[in-house]
Amino acid sequence: MKTKDEIKSAHKVGRPEVVITEQDWKIINQSLMSGCDGASIARHFGMHPDTFYTKVVEKYGELYNISLFSDYSKAKRIEGDNLIRNKQFDRANSGSDTMLIWLGKQRLGQKEKVENDIHFSEPITGVIIKKDED
Repeated sequence: MKTKDEIKSAHKVGRPEVVITEQDWKIINQSLMSGCDGASIARHFGMHPDTFYTKVVEKYGELYNISLFSDYSKAKRIEGDNLIRNKQFDRANSGSDTMLIWLGKQRLGQKEKVENDIHFSEPITGVIIKKDED
């Protein structure tokens, strides 16, 4: 007589399970760090997004102390943002004037001083429109 597990495995329905290799996990993490959404990544690997989200939580849930894919996705996005910031900071420190200016504006609130010295001798109260006479 067959066991329940033997009967289940003999009558599986649906798609075959997608196995994610360590190389695939590197691609997944890189994609999340660069801002790709989970549904796009799932499509790339030929699986339903919910299945993909479950696999991510199974793989990284305990390590990252998360129970939702969105939490992991957000953490990876922050890692990617930090890498960009570090690279920008390195560029600024290596002498890139453009990057120094940009970082000064973004982080320090610096801005170029713009002066508009427009003076009117009389206040403007309205606009006179001339009609063409026939």
